[in-house]
Amino acid sequence: MKVVGQLKELQERDFDEKRRVLALWLYTLHSVDQSVVRQWLERETQSHLLMYLDTLTLAVDTFEVQ
Repeated sequence: MKVVGQLKELQERDFDEKRRVLALWLYTLHSVDQSVVRQWLERETQSHLLMYLDTLTLAVDTFEVQ
């Protein structure tokens, strides 16, 4: 989940590119077997889990309809 590790770089991208990257990341998370995602999350450090949540927050903010 390379996107999570590069959150700062992702935040600095232009809006359309950010949407494309986040859409692919969300699609991947949705498509992968949930047991694999669960195992990945269980093995992550607390700091990586916080980056994961920050990335989810960025995705919500980016795709939020106003």
